Amino acid sequence: MVNVEGPWLDQVLFFGSRTFDAGWIVVEVVIGENDRLDVVLKQFQRKVIRAGVLKDLRKKRYYEKPSEARQRKAGAARLRLARARRRAV
Repeated sequence: MVNVEGPWLDQVLFFGSRTFDAGWIVVEVVIGENDRLDVVLKQFQRKVIRAGVLKDLRKKRYYEKPSEARQRKAGAARLRLARARRRAV
């Protein structure tokens, strides 16, 4: 949901994304009087990426069976463990 109506003075660019584990991810950018729209959109895009909205949307694009999720998490844990062992040496 993006608020793009009305004068740009003190408007808020708002995006909300529903997640299944943490509720809502809300990203908002306050648009000032002298702010350029392209700069505000880039700032908004950076905040969306940092908030993990795109990552969550890609992850939720397809259904993942619980057994597949366990296998993916176990594989990630093995990689983290191997990486930690390499760094410890």
